[in-house]
Amino acid sequence: MKAFVWWFAAFLILELSLYGLSAAFPSSDQSLAFFPIFPAIFVAMAIGGVHSAGLISFAVGIVVTAVVYALVAWAPVRLFKRKIGGRAYWLVPIPFVIVVLLGFLLSYANAPNTGPPTFLRSGNLAGLIKALPDYAPFGYDGLSFYKGKLYASTNVGLVEIDGEHVNGIYRFQRSDSVVSGPWLDIPDQLLWTLDVHANELVNFDGTVWHRVKFPQPQKGYLTRGDVLQGPRPIGNAKGFWLEAGGSVWRWNAAMSKWMVEERPPNSPASVSEVIGVLPIGEKLLFIERHELLPFLIKPGENFASDTVDYGKGGWHTIQNDAGFKFLAEEWAVTDDAGYICSRDGVVLKVTSEKVTKLDAPGSCEALASTLSNSLLVSFRDQGIYEYKQNWELRAAQPYSSAVGDYWAYLSADGPRIALALHGKSVMSEEPSDSGAIRFTRKAPSRLWVYQASEFHSIPIP
Repeated sequence: MKAFVWWFAAFLILELSLYGLSAAFPSSDQSLAFFPIFPAIFVAMAIGGVHSAGLISFAVGIVVTAVVYALVAWAPVRLFKRKIGGRAYWLVPIPFVIVVLLGFLLSYANAPNTGPPTFLRSGNLAGLIKALPDYAPFGYDGLSFYKGKLYASTNVGLVEIDGEHVNGIYRFQRSDSVVSGPWLDIPDQLLWTLDVHANELVNFDGTVWHRVKFPQPQKGYLTRGDVLQGPRPIGNAKGFWLEAGGSVWRWNAAMSKWMVEERPPNSPASVSEVIGVLPIGEKLLFIERHELLPFLIKPGENFASDTVDYGKGGWHTIQNDAGFKFLAEEWAVTDDAGYICSRDGVVLKVTSEKVTKLDAPGSCEALASTLSNSLLVSFRDQGIYEYKQNWELRAAQPYSSAVGDYWAYLSADGPRIALALHGKSVMSEEPSDSGAIRFTRKAPSRLWVYQASEFHSIPIP
């Protein structure tokens, strides 16, 4: 028994040492690091609570784990000791070896994909959507035409559509294949997306996918709010820019890397953070936010307006002619101007000299620039309009005016227009049987393509 105790103690210490070493290095797989003492962690969480595994409960978990390992290790020793004598103690490490091997196998099986996405035919979409949890139903997060096809980002992957036919879907991960974007890089002829699970940017040249490491913000990290907001890329005929975490980069295709752009300095006296850029002509204009928690602002409440700044012999704020306060929701650029759709549905025109409020047909819900350098805007209940010098109706809305709250996404390719809606979660007026707050969606998630003078619904299971 004494020999067994010595052998067992040695391998238990070795196991804990391996855990400590793997957990100490951020580059190692954390699931593998935690797996060898998973029983201890499980017991600790059961004692201390799901969100609290304190020192005492963790110590109890270690003891329970050691007892379980000891019992499993003692069984083969007792069984074979009479037959092979002292050599039976070499069987002590069997449970440790099994646990480590299982850890490697599970770690490999659950490791995130670091290569190109897998393309699945459209017949697989129904099963992927059905497998989604009730709290995260199928929905869209963006649209872009690229080389004649339409690409739609969803929470199951990037859907590829040719005409009115769904070709299939690009899956960036085996599970949790949520994709943001896509964004068109005109000068480099690339389509960019964000693999949310891996937090990696991925570009596509029509044939090959390339992963690009997400650049590090100048402040050194991304806050939870930065991650939830996601990156905000924008491009024109001269370049492709990315904003994230208050920093801005321009893509250098020749060097295959992001080049940081100088941005306005943060003001120590007030809230000031870059949330996006407008590349207009030779100038790069910065949209700055001056509210710390803009989502808490109620309709009719006073707030600090966003501003548009530029650098030339110092930093300057572009004059707001109308004196209109706004919070930028989304934006787009043409050759000579930028356009902002505010949270209140107002359309603002931005040049290097001034910010002006446009008289518009209705409340803006989505906007996009066209390849002919005009502006395309979807107005709620009014239709989709193109703006050059004046507003011109391109298409009536394909949805009912009674539809609830939603996000809208817009893209154009010559005469073709794509519009997608994704219903927002709103508090249900009918509480659950337990009295808990329930959330529901009153608007659908739908996709339409406008061609041959009318909208066609794209059936996605």
